[in-house]
Amino acid sequence: VGTVESCCGIISYLSHQMFGTAFGMVIEMYGDVSAPQGTMVEPNLFGAYAAACAVGFLALFSAGARMRRLVLAGFLVTSVAMFLSFSRAAFLAFVIVAGWMFFRSKPTGNRGRAKKLVFAAIGLLLVVVVLGATKAGAIVQQRLTELASSGLVQDDTAMVRSFAIFEAVQDIPKHPIVGSGSSSLQLTFDLSQYIPGWDRPIWIGTWAIRVLHDSGILGLVALTGFLVSLWLKTRSGLRSKVPHAAILLGLWSGTLIYTFTFQATDGTILAFPWIHFGLLASDRKSTRLNSSHITNS
Repeated sequence: VGTVESCCGIISYLSHQMFGTAFGMVIEMYGDVSAPQGTMVEPNLFGAYAAACAVGFLALFSAGARMRRLVLAGFLVTSVAMFLSFSRAAFLAFVIVAGWMFFRSKPTGNRGRAKKLVFAAIGLLLVVVVLGATKAGAIVQQRLTELASSGLVQDDTAMVRSFAIFEAVQDIPKHPIVGSGSSSLQLTFDLSQYIPGWDRPIWIGTWAIRVLHDSGILGLVALTGFLVSLWLKTRSGLRSKVPHAAILLGLWSGTLIYTFTFQATDGTILAFPWIHFGLLASDRKSTRLNSSHITNS
């Protein structure tokens, strides 16, 4: 599914560049730059989804999964989709999580897994070098350069997020326990007072602030507790080297991607991350059952 979604975004981008079509694209998403969204709501979420799928494929490939060529192809396709989304949060999150996966493999003494990760990294680097020579590469370089040179103060998208977060923080004390309701900031906050002519829906970019604003302390505690429980169970499964450890690692790596990217563009109000979390929870349940069966045997 992740590969198909990534292909949809890539095809949309290529079609837009060659024929000027707008299907699967957000026109002038970043200033005068248009970016693919596939079937997602917007490009940042598309990039986050593609990055989560990419690290999942990377985990399977490093573990020596069957049909490694198909797994490697899926990794490269989803990585290209992440690159073309022009989402800085997705790109940086991918680099951090992939680096964590690589260094995690070294203490185990598993040289074969480390070599596979290096091989995949070299393949991705070649793709990035090729894309870097294109218009898409120039756009990514420009966006990263702007973030490094001017920071968040002069970045348009970051300013929009900052205004929304500032207003949300002002609203939180009004309903601190149960929150103000889902997406309620759109009903009380008009961004055009800061940015004249703004007519797009407003959102709270950081997931912790959004949950606290919409669902209050109870909602934030519930979500945090759920994620912590997932981490504790996943860590137990990875340490015990269960049969499906590669799948478990891939799903948890995807969760880390969402944890980083949802600090910039929150997607917890949508269905796709919860399907991902549900797969992780169900994998842990099956792992626990398998471990219990092995112990009883």
